[in-house]
Amino acid sequence: MKKILFFFILSLVFAQTWQYGPQTGFRFWRFDGEYFPLTRKVYFLGGRLANNNTDGTIWCFNPESLTYYPVGQSMIIPVSNYTICILR
Repeated sequence: MKKILFFFILSLVFAQTWQYGPQTGFRFWRFDGEYFPLTRKVYFLGGRLANNNTDGTIWCFNPESLTYYPVGQSMIIPVSNYTICILR
């Protein structure tokens, strides 16, 4: 029991805390992003809105400048509830 208590207290001491990042420009409730190493940016291929509609606007996050922006393109057929991935 003492070992369990020791490791529990140790985990609390070294636990990481959540830190919020910058505000996004989109209002998606469900979305997924993928980091693309060649551009060093994260892309979001649309997402689901609070009213359960799907928005196909493609967004980008630049980790260096901490900014989100639309790329000016949308998915031809908006889809949500998926996982984005890089094909190599």
